[in-house]
Amino acid sequence: VGVDELASSGKFDKSIILALKAAKFLNLTPVQQKSLVPILEEDGIVVRAKTGTGKTLAFVVPTLQTSLEVFDRRRKGVSTLVIAPTRDLALQIESEYKKVISKLPRSLQQNADILVLTGGKRTSINVRDPPSIVVATPGRLLDQLSNPKKAAVFKNLKYRVYDEADRLLDVGFEQTLGDIDDILVQNAPDGFKSILFSATIDADVDSFARQHISENYKYINCVSEHEPEAHENIHQSLITCKDSTDVFKTSFSYIANHLQHKVPFKCMVFLPTVASTEWFYQSLVRGVDNGVFDARPSSFVRLHGKRTQSARDKVVGQFRRMQSGIMVCTDVAARGLDFNDVTHVMQLTPSVSVADYIHKVGRTARAGKEGKAILFLTKNEMKYSTILRKERGVNFEEVIEAEDIEKPHEDILDLVRINEEEIESFISTYLSFQTQVAQKHRFDSHRAIVDIMELYRTILSQPDATMQ
Repeated sequence: VGVDELASSGKFDKSIILALKAAKFLNLTPVQQKSLVPILEEDGIVVRAKTGTGKTLAFVVPTLQTSLEVFDRRRKGVSTLVIAPTRDLALQIESEYKKVISKLPRSLQQNADILVLTGGKRTSINVRDPPSIVVATPGRLLDQLSNPKKAAVFKNLKYRVYDEADRLLDVGFEQTLGDIDDILVQNAPDGFKSILFSATIDADVDSFARQHISENYKYINCVSEHEPEAHENIHQSLITCKDSTDVFKTSFSYIANHLQHKVPFKCMVFLPTVASTEWFYQSLVRGVDNGVFDARPSSFVRLHGKRTQSARDKVVGQFRRMQSGIMVCTDVAARGLDFNDVTHVMQLTPSVSVADYIHKVGRTARAGKEGKAILFLTKNEMKYSTILRKERGVNFEEVIEAEDIEKPHEDILDLVRINEEEIESFISTYLSFQTQVAQKHRFDSHRAIVDIMELYRTILSQPDATMQ
């Protein structure tokens, strides 16, 4: 369905439709087809939609339409508030708004100015000249709303949007969101529409929606009940490994093989801890020096919560621009970050939360493209694949034995070895993560510990090494 169909509804300004076309948004995704008009017409809506399905534009367009309709230079105020779980997602939402706003006629652009409020950004609400649209993370928003003069600019609020609500609740923002709600309700006597987007609607999200959206909210489900939660364009593979040593040997080999092929290989590698991310990244760089990986060190980047905000922003920009490259990351990057053309997602461990597997997989095959998701499991962790199938309908299209993956260097772990201090730090945090996962999914904890000690000795090349 083309965007011209919006004109036939009579609900959308011609300038918005032209701006969408100029911004190269020519067709409506199923999520947009189902929700654009209801968001304008209904009061409380919950939309279940997977990531990568065009859901951001589904609220950008109607809220922008409303911003233009209600704009009044004499009584400026915030007409739309979007609440997102992370700074990265907030910036991405701002970017989607700006793609459309930048194509509006000049005279209208100033009626749809936008402000982002997140940690790490020193922006603040200007009470004399408030923005029409605010995109914010909960903590920073509450901080601003605690000032009564700033709270007052939400007097004529028309829309409050929760994006990735499951993630907002996962991260533990429920109390903060409740405090924000109290302030908004006090300051907006005429009330406002609330919309919630979420990839999963479990009991927690439903309870939150009944409280914050409406007891009888309208539910728009854009995910078929029989459809597995991961996107159908994602080819999911499972690589079974003897132990943790085998996982890393095989994953480094898998990367080396793909870098040799000279076809685009834009890959996100997920690891569970900051130290494991650092170790893997440094090992890749060392591997380039030793001829293991046919790439420039600059084509490898890393993203985790211990990096400064400016470093994270820089990495996100670098990876966006790459045609081929590898981002090694923790879960920080799993939700809400949108990168074009990610061809592969590699997960080297089970996730504590099964939903996290789905969210990581959703970084590839975005905007109708195809992608591959590869999960590496040890023999001890195989129960996790059964859990994924039962709880999330995950069907692996192929199951590959690690020994069937071509190993260009049998001594690959020697060739990527980095300093002992980094290895110590990696193993100690990795050990505690694996113990936690073993308890959660009922793997054999003793075997997991023995396994990781064996990995430690192998990557140190010291058969008798013990941990401090």
